[in-house]
Amino acid sequence: MRGTKPIKAAVLAGLMLWSASGAAALELGFRVSGQDRDFAEYLKSATLTSDLRDEDDATNQDYMAAARADYARLVGALYERGFYGGTVSIRINGREAAEIDPLSTPRSISRIDYHVTPGPQFTFGTARVAPLAAGTEIPEDFARNRPARSALVPAAARAGLEGWRDQGHAKVDLADQSVTAHHPSRKLDVDIRLAPGPRLRFGPLTHAGPSRVRSERIVAIAGLPEGEIIHPKK
Repeated sequence: MRGTKPIKAAVLAGLMLWSASGAAALELGFRVSGQDRDFAEYLKSATLTSDLRDEDDATNQDYMAAARADYARLVGALYERGFYGGTVSIRINGREAAEIDPLSTPRSISRIDYHVTPGPQFTFGTARVAPLAAGTEIPEDFARNRPARSALVPAAARAGLEGWRDQGHAKVDLADQSVTAHHPSRKLDVDIRLAPGPRLRFGPLTHAGPSRVRSERIVAIAGLPEGEIIHPKK
C-alpha cells in the first residue's frame, strides 16, 4: 500500500492545516480522499507528527523520523478499518519522505503534507476458525460480509485458543493460518486452523529440597487439584 498515486476522487475530506511550534514556520497538512472528517481525524491521530506538533523542542530530524514511521502507522490504521487497497503519500517540502535519504535530513523543513486514499472497504469472505471447542464464542463481527477489520482476526484466534484451554487442552496451538485479500471482489478470506492437543489433568505435586516445613504440609498448602481437568484459572 505504501507509495504515491494521484488522488482522483472528487470528494476530499479532512483537509487540515496546523502550525508546529518546533521547527520554524513548519506547516503540516492532512488530506483524506473519499471519506468524512471523522475518518480523517481517526487517521491523523495515528500519526507521530500529530504528537510532535505539541513539543516545543521537536527538531527537523524528529519530524523526518516521524514522517517515515507514519507510513506503516497509517497503513495499519487503514487495515483496522478494513481498507486494504489504499495509498499513503507523505511529502516533506514537496518530496516523498520514503525517497529521502534518512542520513540527509533537509536543513530546513517548511511543510509536511499527508495524502491518504483509503480505497474501498473490504468485507470478510471466508471467516473461519476451526475446530472450536463446544461453547466457544468468537467475535460476532468476525463473519462473512462484515467489515474486515484487521483486529478481528487475532481476536477470533484468541477466542478459539482460550475456548480449548478452558476445557483442559492446555497445549492447544495455532496449526495454520491463511489471510488473503482479494482486490477485485474486495474480500478478505481468513482461515485459521487450531490444534487442540490432548485434554490434560493435574498430576501429583511433589516437593524437593530442604525446608523446615514438612513436604506433606507444603503440598497441602499448595492445594493443587490433583486429578482434575486443567483450567487456566486453577
